[in-house]
Amino acid sequence: MLEAKMLELTAYARKKAGFFLITAESEQSSLEIITLTLTLAGVFLSLMIAFFATYRVRKYEKVLLDKNGRLRKALDEIKTLRGIIPICSHCNQIRDDEGIWKRIEEYVGAHSEARFSHGICPDCIRKYYPAEYASINSDGKKDN
Repeated sequence: MLEAKMLELTAYARKKAGFFLITAESEQSSLEIITLTLTLAGVFLSLMIAFFATYRVRKYEKVLLDKNGRLRKALDEIKTLRGIIPICSHCNQIRDDEGIWKRIEEYVGAHSEARFSHGICPDCIRKYYPAEYASINSDGKKDN
């Protein structure tokens, strides 16, 4: 049974290869076994190459999808102000692309993820709130 299948596969391989050898009976049997072995080795090698190629493609596809996901997440998280921003030297308002002057907090908030928390610096408290400044300094606190 096995020998019949081997002969059948060998005949098929010879037809596909397109050649015939006229040999003695014993040599023909040896050639058929060699042809079958080479055919099976070729099929096995082809399957191994296909498996390996598929494995590598899937591996790199997974890496690529992971990197793309991280890049999308980073782009979603980052909003950056770029270029020259026209700002008033006196009141610090910023002119937007439509020519409208806006408070710096509004402009930066609209163009980035930054948010503002207001406080007052020591120079301004001294200048605009001298009584509170004197009270703070009399309590022994520093200018911070």
